[in-house]
Parts: sequence; structure tokens; C-alpha cells
Amino acid sequence: DHPVRAIGQLIEKLFANFIEMMNSTFSQQEWKQQFDSFDKMGDKDLKKKLAAYNILVKKIGISWVTSYFNPKKLLSEVFQATGDQHTIGVAQLLLQSLLSNLYVSLKTSDKMTDEEEIGRFDKWRDLWIDSYIDLIKSKDFKLAKAVCEFVTPTILEI
Repeated sequence: DHPVRAIGQLIEKLFANFIEMMNSTFSQQEWKQQFDSFDKMGDKDLKKKLAAYNILVKKIGISWVTSYFNPKKLLSEVFQATGDQHTIGVAQLLLQSLLSNLYVSLKTSDKMTDEEEIGRFDKWRDLWIDSYIDLIKSKDFKLAKAVCEFVTPTILEI
């Protein structure tokens, strides 16, 4: 393993343990303050921000994350991050996690009718379709290509 990768994995484990500890002790207001600090991270910290979101989704669940962040805005950021060679790896992981967890979270019961399932799909699609189409039509060829190569297969898997 490359030393940078090993350090990244160590930091991810430490952050995950920290999140788990916070989850048992933080009030909802304290969580809100932590999420606000993530949301204010700039573009230079995008890779860290996306990695943090990925861990948060895994550790505390999609419903908590989407109660603090607009899912449409978050998905749009992740789609855009697929066009950057520095963030594409973490963006793909987060995208898979977000899309699949959001789809599951929209399930209303174990035995949904066809009509309910179609409604569920429509709600899920509405969270990402506008950003997806805008990025495919982007004048930035590298970004449009990355969205087609990395986002489209992820959407089709779910």
C-alpha cells in the first residue's frame, strides 16, 4: 500500500470512531453544529468533506444526514466531484451510498403496490435528475464525460 492510502485509511477509522462516540453523546443541536461546519468546507477541502459525508451516512444513517443537508444539493456536489481526478474515488463511494440509501429510505412498507413503487422511484429520481441532466449538458467536456462514465452506471445499478 502507498503510505498516503494507509494514512487515509487510518484517518477514516479514527473519524468513524469519533462519529460513533459523538452519536452516543451529542444532542440534535450539537449534531446540527457539526454538520454546519462540514457544509462550510470550501472546494479545497471537498475530498475531506465527501469522505466525512460517506462515513456519516454509514455510521448514523441517511435520514440523519438528509435531515441536515438538502439531498438535491448534496447529490449535485457529488456529481460534480466525479469530474475531478482528486475526488472521483471518494465521490463514487459516496454516490453509491447516497443513492442506494435514499432509495431504500423512500420505501413505505415491505409490500408496496406497483403504483407505490412507481411513486417511490419518481421521488428518488426527482432528487438527482435535474443535476444529472445539467451536468451531462455541461460545456465542460471532462465533467460531462465523467458524469456519463461514473454516475450513469451507479444510477443504473440501483
